[in-house]
Amino acid sequence: MLTPTLNVNNVELFYSFTCAIVAIGVGIMSWPVASQFLPNAFVSVNPKMEVDLRAVCCGQCVTINWFGTPVFIRNRLAREVRAARAVCLRKLKDKYARNANINSNALAFDRNRCLDVRSENWLVVIAPCTHLGCMPSVTKCGWVCACHGSSYDLSGRVTNGPAATNLSVPKCVYAVSALVLGT
Repeated sequence: MLTPTLNVNNVELFYSFTCAIVAIGVGIMSWPVASQFLPNAFVSVNPKMEVDLRAVCCGQCVTINWFGTPVFIRNRLAREVRAARAVCLRKLKDKYARNANINSNALAFDRNRCLDVRSENWLVVIAPCTHLGCMPSVTKCGWVCACHGSSYDLSGRVTNGPAATNLSVPKCVYAVSALVLGT
């Protein structure tokens, strides 16, 4: 009678073949998830967006969608600018400007948060709350995140609540009656 013998090379070959099939399967299954982290081809080629500011009246705040990111654009009244400039830095939770257009160590004075000296009435900030990413509501005194109670002043600086940092000012340039985001 013949007794079957188990060849060690066959077992190793079967094990290697199984591992290869599993690895290919995991790669195929994980590609849709991993591809979500790659940059959008349009954004990486053309990250700039021009916004016409003529439609934004004094005292008005509009929300735009900048390649999937909500952005607040506020045309502040002169009294709102004065009120924002009167805020003492000691009353703020975050002392830094968080403005992508200037030095990262700049303090959160209102002049470091607005676009530039010629356009001190214009404030542009990334909209989601810096605590958990909720959308703050516009108020006459700034913004309030209803989810957890964080509030931001007329310069987008966090004044109270669980949020630890100010709303960020994105890279942007003020042109005549237009705003260019992503410069």
